[in-house]
Amino acid sequence: MKTKFGFTVSGKSNDVIQGFLYYFGIWEPHISHWMLSRIKNDRNRIFVDVGANIGYYSLLVARQNPYFSVLAIEAMPANFNLLETNISSNNINTIRRYCCAATSHKGKITLYNPIGMHMGAATIISGLYCNNTTLDIEGLPLSEIILPAEISRIKLFKIDVEGAEWEVIQGLIPVFDKLPEDVEFCMEITPDKLGPEKVKSIFSFFSGKGFSAYYIKNSYSAYDYITFEGYERPIRLKDKFTTDCFDVIFSREDSELL
Repeated sequence: MKTKFGFTVSGKSNDVIQGFLYYFGIWEPHISHWMLSRIKNDRNRIFVDVGANIGYYSLLVARQNPYFSVLAIEAMPANFNLLETNISSNNINTIRRYCCAATSHKGKITLYNPIGMHMGAATIISGLYCNNTTLDIEGLPLSEIILPAEISRIKLFKIDVEGAEWEVIQGLIPVFDKLPEDVEFCMEITPDKLGPEKVKSIFSFFSGKGFSAYYIKNSYSAYDYITFEGYERPIRLKDKFTTDCFDVIFSREDSELL
């Protein structure tokens, strides 16, 4: 499947992410174009893709800015195998990858893969789905996955881990204050999976580190993909807590639009 950005991905058209790429050549267009706007002028920086799935965002950044390095982390072995295939078929050599879950502590962890759902639905959070297959996988905190020489070069994190976002952030805390001042985080927030206390913990943590929160539009309606003409800039988030899934950007820029 060839994307609008020139790289190709392998997969199945009956999967959600892979299907959208097959029919539209793009995934999450507002987020995709916003990300490109943030990385287009930088050199010698790093993008960290947590929950990389089959590698769409990793390949997007690597192809659009060859001066960026990418760290791709994917817990589901089947997704990771496709990630490896897609990196190889696009002849990309700037992506370092890990097949593990990004967790708060190092150790073995159970991955729950819901039966009959798309390949991106696997989670390390128990009790979210009724019917699962399970895998025992390696869990590592980001503070151990990220190399010491990489920390000061990171520009952007993309975190989409089906309810385990606070786990990911906790694993980054030991090195968080070594990150660059201009680092930004794009994160899926799912209150029904995280629970209200963890949602509050995420927002409180970033606020305490001097970040503002911005809402970025993200739709999975085919109509919105067909009629897409340009991305909407993220807007400062006023109501932080809803019951619906939404995408948020944490940035130290202080403005109404990002």
